[in-house]
Amino acid sequence: MHSGMLEHAATAVRPQFSPAEVLTSVGGGKIKIRFLDDPAEREFWATLALGSGELPRCGQQVLIAGTDSESLYAIGIISNVQTTGAVLKRPLPGAGYAEIPDADSDACVKIFSPENELVLEYNSKTRQTRMHVDTGGLELLAANSDIVFRSGKQIRLEADSVAIHARRAADIGIIHAIRGVLSQLRLRSESAELKSSEVNVATDTFNIAAEETAIRGSALTGELENIKIKSNRTELASQTFITHCKNVYQTVEELCQLCSGRLRMIIQSTWHSRSQNTYLNTKEDFKVKADQIHLG
Repeated sequence: MHSGMLEHAATAVRPQFSPAEVLTSVGGGKIKIRFLDDPAEREFWATLALGSGELPRCGQQVLIAGTDSESLYAIGIISNVQTTGAVLKRPLPGAGYAEIPDADSDACVKIFSPENELVLEYNSKTRQTRMHVDTGGLELLAANSDIVFRSGKQIRLEADSVAIHARRAADIGIIHAIRGVLSQLRLRSESAELKSSEVNVATDTFNIAAEETAIRGSALTGELENIKIKSNRTELASQTFITHCKNVYQTVEELCQLCSGRLRMIIQSTWHSRSQNTYLNTKEDFKVKADQIHLG
């Protein structure tokens, strides 16, 4: 099924069709499914739309129609390829049951709850174990010890929302066997620190609210459409300051003062100056050179 169908679609699209495996069949016309072409092997709920025909069983393939993950409908049963082998159904102590396939079957060992909900499945050929917790939730408690997850490949978290809370510190890092920590995000109770050789941010709106901001580096480059800065005091210290502009407009309500060791102005066309009063004061010579001088 197209990946856009598996997400929460914001706009209406045409219905799509895709086969899926039935994981759990519960009352109320609902089944839990897994799309056969979904590499993430995510699980979704679908509504039965089969009329009064045969109801799908766990392991069967059904045809799913829908526009997004919130509106999926099972409109037909495709095949029973997942349950071709003989399956032994054994009741569990108390309630619930287990399905154990024969040695020649590709099906998994599955454990069901008293409500006919799939709880655990194990595939002996792929060595994959999957736990299903549809009701009641899943909680891991280790009040006086650690909880460690180790994987040689990937650990994926997929949910509507993910919350991570720590009392003292939280660290996320990329570690190289020889070079050590390459990139790291460190969160403390009073500070946050991000270290990396390169940081890229792409967003429509970027806001920073800080009492004090410091930027240190060897180079600063930016391409901006408009710049607007509002400040009570702005101070710039530089060895060399170069600007290239097409037009420059400055408005100073009170005093504009320029202190310079030397001042040189090169004007290609016209120099126009207008003021209420003009005073020129030099300690030594004052020279004016022109083809014509008009006074008055």
